[in-house]
Amino acid sequence: MCALYFGIVSIGMILKVCDCACFFSEYFRQSRHLTLSESESGMIKKAFTWTLFCACLLLPAVVQAFGIVSGSVSFKPPDRSILPAGYVRILLTRTPAKIPELPDLNKLNTQERMETIRNLHMNFFLSVRQNMSDPEFLVQSGLSTPEGAFQFSDVPAGKFYLVVTFPAMVRDYKLAWQVPVKVHANETCQVVLNNENLLLPTYSR
Repeated sequence: MCALYFGIVSIGMILKVCDCACFFSEYFRQSRHLTLSESESGMIKKAFTWTLFCACLLLPAVVQAFGIVSGSVSFKPPDRSILPAGYVRILLTRTPAKIPELPDLNKLNTQERMETIRNLHMNFFLSVRQNMSDPEFLVQSGLSTPEGAFQFSDVPAGKFYLVVTFPAMVRDYKLAWQVPVKVHANETCQVVLNNENLLLPTYSR
């Protein structure tokens, strides 16, 4: 929030410098035929110098206010090797979507378990889709590479969430993630989405 604040202030100061430059240029042009006192001339030079100095002082806040979120997404089916989750839609959001309540799956038979997990994934998808109507929810969106890699650049410093939901699948396994990430200015945040941080149970028909 501080970086964002200083960034906005810096932009305002830069615009102010532009205005001042135009003003002083016009003032000096018109004052060629006028006689300025030494004190008036000194005040004008001081005002211009301080405005330029403040803008240069705050400019790094604009340059340093962004980071990178980079990582990979994969899934290991039972009795199989790890598979990259290629061409999966990954969302970078400011807030988390509501997570459906997880029942005790051990009390369900195979068919009931599959149906329950399917409903969990669909409810989470609907929750994400509902949040998409809020213009402040989504920061960036992108597809993972065939190797399961992804990257988001120019991310403001702060806390965000990596969200993956329906129709994300690997070998017919439905997948969902919602992992918090902390972005720092001028740094790359590395994140791995895999079986260990899956949001919901998965299954394959």
